[in-house]
Amino acid sequence: HSFPTRRSSDLYSKGEDILLACDLVKGAYTNQFDVAILVTGDGDFVPAVKLVQDAGKPVIIASFHSSLSQNLDMEASDVIYLDEHLDKIRLIDNKN
Repeated sequence: HSFPTRRSSDLYSKGEDILLACDLVKGAYTNQFDVAILVTGDGDFVPAVKLVQDAGKPVIIASFHSSLSQNLDMEASDVIYLDEHLDKIRLIDNKN
């Protein structure tokens, strides 16, 4: 049998996602914030979003339409669609 392989960057990203989800849930239950704003479209965050909401904290998702998981969209307290704000978003070159 062959097993799918993942690039190390994929594993690093997953690890970072897990740490972010843990911090989000911990922060909700230790009353470190009133509202969570999560900039992602990744449906892997749905369980964390549910736990944060169970702690009485709303979770606002900021994401592009094309990358927003349907499950995350349905679970969020509110969604900010970044596509609708592209005219206000700009990159800043900090190299100079």
